[in-house]
Amino acid sequence: MKKGHKVSELGRQHMREGAKHRKPVSEKTREKLRYASAHQERWLRRGYLIGEKYCKLCDKIKPEIEFSKDKQNFDGLCGACRDCCKIYMKSYDSIPKNKKRRIEVDRKKYDIKKHIVFVHYSGNPPKCNCCGESIEKFLTVDHINNDGAEHRRKIKESKLNTDIYSWLIQNKFPDGFQILCYNCNLGRARSPNNICPHKQMLRE
Repeated sequence: MKKGHKVSELGRQHMREGAKHRKPVSEKTREKLRYASAHQERWLRRGYLIGEKYCKLCDKIKPEIEFSKDKQNFDGLCGACRDCCKIYMKSYDSIPKNKKRRIEVDRKKYDIKKHIVFVHYSGNPPKCNCCGESIEKFLTVDHINNDGAEHRRKIKESKLNTDIYSWLIQNKFPDGFQILCYNCNLGRARSPNNICPHKQMLRE
């Protein structure tokens, strides 16, 4: 902290509240809070301490659940609400060059999340738990209890705007999932006893 710099009472109050109701605040985040501007402090008073956040695009205070996560911000949330982000991205995607660039970036992020999930459930390098297929483009996540449709419906109803791989990472890789290739996944789903044809042939 710079010499002569005073921490406001609101800043101290915010850190105390964060210690009670939130995860431990890192030293880097504490520094950001100490040097918060007067505008940021007014914003904290209006929203953050009561579970709400100010959207800089629509100029409204909304519940935190309406904001996407953004680790780059000190509060861990995006500066604009989801509705405003959709409007912005629609105008951004109206330019073909921007849309192509965004699709490429999203695809790379998606592939990284898939690889993380595959490695956790099947080892490194990832492979099918049934036939041993190791080409990642042929692999997918399989629900061991055959409740994939119900699980995807719950994720959709939660309005988290996330995919199965992000959900698995966010929930710390719960049990009940395995990695199969698309052939084994489809064969297991269409089998009356939920057994992959590969294993059924070995049993016979």
